[in-house]
Amino acid sequence: SWFIDQYKETGESSIPLFVDGKLPSYIQGDLIRLGPSINHTPDRNYTNFLDGFGRITKWEIKGKENEVSYHSNLLRSNLYNNSNSAEEIVRHITQQPTQPKLVAGSFKIENMDNTDVFLYTYGDTNSPKLVTLTDLAIGNEVDMQTLSTLGNVDFDDDCEVCKDAIFSGSHYGEWVDPKTNQKNIVNWLGKKTKASFSIMIYTMNPATRRRRIVGSLSLDWQPYSIHSIAVTGDYAVLVLGRVELNFMETGMKLCVSCAAHDKLHEEPTLVYVFQLSGESLDIHTQPEMSFEIPKEEAFFVFHYVNAYIEQVDDSSDLLMIDMCAYTSMDGVLGDYVLGDLHDILTPSIRNTMPYNCDALKRMEIDLKKKSLSQIQNLSTTGADGFEYRLELVRINPLYSGKPACWGYGFTMHVKNSPLYSDMGIAKINLCTTSSDDPGISNVFHQKNVYVGEPLFVPDPSQSDVEDAGSLLVVSKNGTSGDTNLLVINAKTMELVASVAAPIPTMFEFHGKFVPFL
Repeated sequence: SWFIDQYKETGESSIPLFVDGKLPSYIQGDLIRLGPSINHTPDRNYTNFLDGFGRITKWEIKGKENEVSYHSNLLRSNLYNNSNSAEEIVRHITQQPTQPKLVAGSFKIENMDNTDVFLYTYGDTNSPKLVTLTDLAIGNEVDMQTLSTLGNVDFDDDCEVCKDAIFSGSHYGEWVDPKTNQKNIVNWLGKKTKASFSIMIYTMNPATRRRRIVGSLSLDWQPYSIHSIAVTGDYAVLVLGRVELNFMETGMKLCVSCAAHDKLHEEPTLVYVFQLSGESLDIHTQPEMSFEIPKEEAFFVFHYVNAYIEQVDDSSDLLMIDMCAYTSMDGVLGDYVLGDLHDILTPSIRNTMPYNCDALKRMEIDLKKKSLSQIQNLSTTGADGFEYRLELVRINPLYSGKPACWGYGFTMHVKNSPLYSDMGIAKINLCTTSSDDPGISNVFHQKNVYVGEPLFVPDPSQSDVEDAGSLLVVSKNGTSGDTNLLVINAKTMELVASVAAPIPTMFEFHGKFVPFL
């Protein structure tokens, strides 16, 4: 029941909800979640939940008053609006073929703004806004109070190369400009030329929406996905496993997975390090460092866990990157395409199919020697002796850009269960000294409750204790069908409160907790 279409909305106002339990008083803010909502329309059935029409949901949490209100609307993307018009079927590129299959033909790039993945916020209490992001360069702006879609983002810049870009990343990094002390978004833009694929790194003040290109590189192949970028200090890092997307084939088949080619262990994984600070940085600036990881040790990355700089001694600064690594694309492409509805709704398939990352890896780059020092696997063995495969691993945001010991990730087959649906939130010790030591210290699990990405809200009264805080997890109850917000003690992994939504919603990709201004 996790992927049933949901058309209901709450409109411009929110709905007060009943809180079962006691909310921590320090949770004061909006939990914003993004994900698909409609997979089946009168004219078209999507076969992959990544293609569903998007929804944006806001849980307004007032911990001091023990109150929660709920607000949820469909995202009025160009694709949604045009698909529900009286015109012919809107051709656009999907993850997998639709039913009936779209007939190949010209498509409009402006319709590639559908199910959004992550977001950033800007504005003040009088006019708060948020921008939703995908792996394409077109984002949508949303009024944070009414959750009404305002249209595609209008960037206030004269960056012509930016305007020509088609691709981008769903997950940005954050960088503080040392000259202005202003927090900037760091992301990438990409475009296909006749002979190459250009990647441009940019910084942007979200309030002004003015982008500045600070570096670029050119590849003779197009990546299937550069879903996120790692940023810490004055550095941005891209890790590119060799999974190619054939640009022409994608347009001809209108299908990403049909045009993606796994060459992960045929070519080395590439690592590029860009400098973010400096007056002379522009589109002609090349990466400050680049490395190759041998094809025998190659891996692919969707999500980074954390990145920070560690000073070892006077002669060595290490840039450390923790990441969720796929050493095989078996659960992403091929027989089991990521997001395939048939697979995930068929117990005999989902219970045995590959899922989540193969490993959590830590990469060490020596900044002074400009060398790749080492890559090590972090332990994902539980104290119960079972191995766990994680994804969507999040940390205490106060420790982002610093050495962090505690991560929290989404996992299946809890305690070696044969059932994919036995899901949980695992607490992992990122500071274990050996991959043989137990890394998973605890797992939150409830029978027949399906969980999503955990978001950490720190307890300000214990800011020196890394795991002092709460996890916000949106779940689906497999018995009642309800969507629930779960509030979990991040130290003990015990449930402290639960709030049922007025309408059940589908699986969500990502979200952000935004404290009240």
